[in-house]
Parts: sequence; C-alpha cells; structure tokens
Amino acid sequence: WHYEGVIYRKDQDPLNHDNKHDLYAPDVVCGNDGKYYLYYGLSNIDMISIARSDKPNGPFEYYGTIRYPNNIDFKTLDIRPYHFDPSVINDNGKIILSLGFSVDANIPAMDINEHNDHGLFIVELEDDMQTMKTLPKLVIPGYKYGKNTSFEDHEFLEAASLRKYNDTYYLLYSSKHQHELCYATSKYFDHGYEYQGILISNASKTSDDDIYKNNYANNHGSLLQ
Repeated sequence: WHYEGVIYRKDQDPLNHDNKHDLYAPDVVCGNDGKYYLYYGLSNIDMISIARSDKPNGPFEYYGTIRYPNNIDFKTLDIRPYHFDPSVINDNGKIILSLGFSVDANIPAMDINEHNDHGLFIVELEDDMQTMKTLPKLVIPGYKYGKNTSFEDHEFLEAASLRKYNDTYYLLYSSKHQHELCYATSKYFDHGYEYQGILISNASKTSDDDIYKNNYANNHGSLLQ
C-alpha cells in the first residue's frame, strides 16, 4: 500500500457548504461508461451523494445525488431507506446500490422515523449511476421487523456491503448488536435473502456471567474474494 493523496474533500459537496458534516462510508464502482463513481453519505443528511473520476484513485469531482424515479419525493413514501452507508456493484452492466439504517435509539441530529427505519434496501440504478430504475426494495429487516424471519436477533443496523460470487449475492452488514459482522445470501439481488451467520465479532462472552465484554463499536466490513 502507498499513500495516494487526497482524492476527494467533503467540502466539495454543495450539501456541505459549511464543512460541518462528516463524510461517511464511501464506496467506489466502475460505471458502464468506464468512469469511476464514489458514493457516500454526509453525517445527519438523509441523502447519498456521488462524485466521479476518470481513475479509481481520483481526483474525484462532485457529480450529484441519488434520484428517485419519475422525480418522486422520497420523503412522501411510507416505507423507504434512510440514506446511509451505500454499497455499489457493477453486476455485468447492472448497477446495484444497497443502503439503509435502523437503530433502536434516539439520535436527535438524524431524522430517523417510522418511515425510514425498516432496514436494508436494494435498488438498481440507471446507466447515469444516480437515477433509480424502481423504488428501493427492503431485503434485510431492521431491529423491530425481524421476528419470525431468519434474521431474528441479528437484524440490520448499518454498514451494508454487497458482493456477488458465481451466481450468489452476498450481503455483509453490522447487526443490531453492533459487534457482529453478519452476512446473508440470495440468488436474486433484490429479494430472497436469508441469514447465514456471523463472520466476526469484536466482543466476547465470559462463561461465568454470560455478559458481552470488550469493544461494542460496529463492524463495517467488506470482501474482495
């Protein structure tokens, strides 16, 4: 590894003109036009932003934000994702975006409500890399929606990372317990996911008191192969 320099600054985003918001969870993918697109969220802003470059290591320039189909105002939808922790893959020309957040806590600076706390969503994007082809589909339930599903007690919190291997889609995510990095699989990118287990945990139980110890910070993971 070697230092590549600053490839993008958070104050390049017009939504962050005052430079008060942090840049969260970036992911980069090559579009069908051969350019590279960087997706990220800004702290306490319910929106996914995009930057673009000719090279994967930048420099990147601001490109825009995720747009809903037919100019739909996403805040009018009864069920929708909170725009957080984007993960994007190019699946043989199909651009697939996952995003979402679901937390059992009151975070005053974040506009989390009954409409956008349902869990992890997936949507296919147009070739412009920012317009949704359809509305996002819920694929992994959040903290209060997993009962009687394979995700019960391992519901989605944040940190989605989508991958495809052979004919199977893999979704890594941080569960509601934070210290768990879990994964689910499906033969379809936008439905049919089933919980498969914990890849790693950065907490542990002692045999005598059955209480988790150590670091409770979330696990935000990814895979290459």
